[in-house]
Amino acid sequence: MRSGASPPERTESLEICRELARLAQQSGHDEAGHALIVATHEELAERSVVSRPKLSKELKRLELQGRVKLERRAVRVVDLTNLFDPTL
Repeated sequence: MRSGASPPERTESLEICRELARLAQQSGHDEAGHALIVATHEELAERSVVSRPKLSKELKRLELQGRVKLERRAVRVVDLTNLFDPTL
C-alpha cells in the first residue's frame, strides 16, 4: 500500500457514511430530528458501491456506536453530526 492511501475497509466505511449522510439530508425527519432512510441493505449497498455483506457489517458497527438504528427496510440516522467521527 502506498503512503497516504486508506485501507480498503476504511474507504468503504467512508463511502457508506457519505451515502447515508446524503440520503439523510434528503429524507424526512421524525419528531426527535432523526432522518429515516427507507431502503433495503441491497439498495444501500448498490448506492454506496460496496457489497451487501460489507454494508451490513458497517451498519451494525454504526448501530452499536449509537449513530444509526436499523429497522425493517430502513435505517434511522440518529447521530448525523458524528456519523463520520473515526474516534467513536
